[in-house]
Amino acid sequence: WEYDGQSWRHVVLSGPTPRGGHAMAYDPGRQKVVLHGGTDGNTVNSDVWEYDGLTWEAVATGPRRAHHAMVYDTRTPGLLLFGGYETTAATRVAAPRARNADGSWRVLPDGPTPRMDPAAAHDPVLGRTYVWSGYGAGGEPPADLWAWTGDAWQLVGTGPERRIGSSMASDSPRHRTVLFGGSK
Repeated sequence: WEYDGQSWRHVVLSGPTPRGGHAMAYDPGRQKVVLHGGTDGNTVNSDVWEYDGLTWEAVATGPRRAHHAMVYDTRTPGLLLFGGYETTAATRVAAPRARNADGSWRVLPDGPTPRMDPAAAHDPVLGRTYVWSGYGAGGEPPADLWAWTGDAWQLVGTGPERRIGSSMASDSPRHRTVLFGGSK
């Protein structure tokens, strides 16, 4: 589906297989929407697809991941992904990854604890990518807010009530990061 600011249009193209729990982000350097991972309920995918507004193209594989967050980070620069799980057994993964210019992925330094369905957003004004809450070890959502500064993770502090599956976005003109929804 595509939204042009006034209406939705169903776009039928060959491309990624049906899935849920995937992540998408816009890569301004490549001027493409990137889709990564997800699951069809039986298999956790590792494929990476790019959409240029006309066609989907399978471009690479990445780490096997579902129920993760992915954002474009201007300081890295590139796509960052965090959290999720690697198998249908829902083993949480901690190692955040960054996508290099050549399409390969590298592991970032340790930071937030393993979690599924975290919220993430990049603030281009401050040059930080934030990761909030999610489904943590033992079933408890952590109430911590972390920031990726381009070379290290920093624990910023705690935030509002813990949430699983919330969404977060940067509102650069107002110098705010907005968090909404999720379940307790």
